[in-house]
Amino acid sequence: MGGRGAAGGSRTEATRRRILDAAEEEWARLDNVASSRGEWPTVAMSALAKRAGVAQSTVYEHFHSQGVLAASVLRRLAGPGVFDWADTAATAMSGIDAVGELVRRTADLFVRNRALASTVLAAAASYTFRHGPPADDAEDPRRVFDLPTVLADHLQRAVTEGDVRDDVDPRDAAASIFNLLLLRVMSRPHEAAGSTADHVLGLTLHGLVPR
Repeated sequence: MGGRGAAGGSRTEATRRRILDAAEEEWARLDNVASSRGEWPTVAMSALAKRAGVAQSTVYEHFHSQGVLAASVLRRLAGPGVFDWADTAATAMSGIDAVGELVRRTADLFVRNRALASTVLAAAASYTFRHGPPADDAEDPRRVFDLPTVLADHLQRAVTEGDVRDDVDPRDAAASIFNLLLLRVMSRPHEAAGSTADHVLGLTLHGLVPR
């Protein structure tokens, strides 16, 4: 029984990886096609399933919606350079410096994966409109790509260290920084990641420092 369960789990994980690989390839293709035409990038789930070698229903068994799938791909891409970094190297920096570097790393991630990021933006906006603040819901793309939570942790350190006002709610501030960054990347398709990050940090951190 244990062997069959382990084998089943391995097959399930392998299928999930194939779907994520195919999705990453599909959104990368869109960066070269849809963006150049000025179109809003959308992935055909049937084409994605064919690329992964699975039925379309299998894709939805693993990922409840295109938005959750996009957020899962973006989360995987962001793992080493954003999330893992935030849990390790960032902790040796001051909170305010960690926030700044996180914004720069995320801006670079979004610019390099603009079609994917735009899908996550649209999915998050739609889910927010229908359901409100994030909840414990596997269908919420904001729960999958949860960068605001990571930003909030480092902003809280900045509050404790005296570099951010103590009347600031780190969770609200983190969400605002994240949303502004994502919207800036989408609205300025030819802006370099460094310029985007500098703009967002200039607007947000200036208002957070002690008066």
